[in-house]
Amino acid sequence: MTPNELELLRQDFRLILNEVYELRRLIETLEENKCEYLSIPRFAKLIGLSSERVRQLIETGMIKAVQPAKDKGRWRVLSTEIRRLREEAKANHFNNQKTRKKIAA
Repeated sequence: MTPNELELLRQDFRLILNEVYELRRLIETLEENKCEYLSIPRFAKLIGLSSERVRQLIETGMIKAVQPAKDKGRWRVLSTEIRRLREEAKANHFNNQKTRKKIAA
C-alpha cells in the first residue's frame, strides 16, 4: 500500500469516526428529550414529595401534567419535569447563596 493510499484510508477513517460521534450525540439528545409519562405517586416518590402536594402543584401549574381521559382520567406527569425542577432548585439555591453573601458583606 502506497503512502498516498494509506493517507486516503486515514482520512476516510476520520470521516467515519466523526459521523459515529455525531450519531452518538444525536442518540443521546433524543434519549434526553424522550417524553415519558409518570403516575403522580411515582413522580412524587422520585422527587420526594407527597402525592397530594404534587396534585396541588399540578393544579397551580407549577408542574406540567396531562390528563388523557379528560375529566375522569388519571393525571400523568412528564418525566422531563424532574430535570426542570432540579435545575430550578439549583438556580434558586445559587441565587440564595449569592443573596446571603451580599447580606453578610
